[in-house]
Amino acid sequence: IRDRYKKMYDKLKSCGISSDIFLVEWFFTLFSRAFTLSTVVKLWDLFLYNGECILFKTALAVVGQAEEELLDKDSEDIIVYIRQCSYKVDQEKLLGTVLLLSLIH
Repeated sequence: IRDRYKKMYDKLKSCGISSDIFLVEWFFTLFSRAFTLSTVVKLWDLFLYNGECILFKTALAVVGQAEEELLDKDSEDIIVYIRQCSYKVDQEKLLGTVLLLSLIH
């Protein structure tokens, strides 16, 4: 997050929010609690084919898609938004972004 979304990283840091708050749940559940079943199945296919890099790409895609809206929120609202991202993130756009993202910066 720090390298790709500097403003968002600074916002999280200023609010005292560690990315562990949302990444641990996302990674342990392979996003099954974050998105609809149809999106999760597609992410799992990508994960099984491409490996763990898909987890990081998905997390970055969520943060990138939500960045503008989250920059204006306080810490509690940021956590609520991220935990309810399935209702707020365009999941088709998310999948497209995951496929296009490069982890080499």
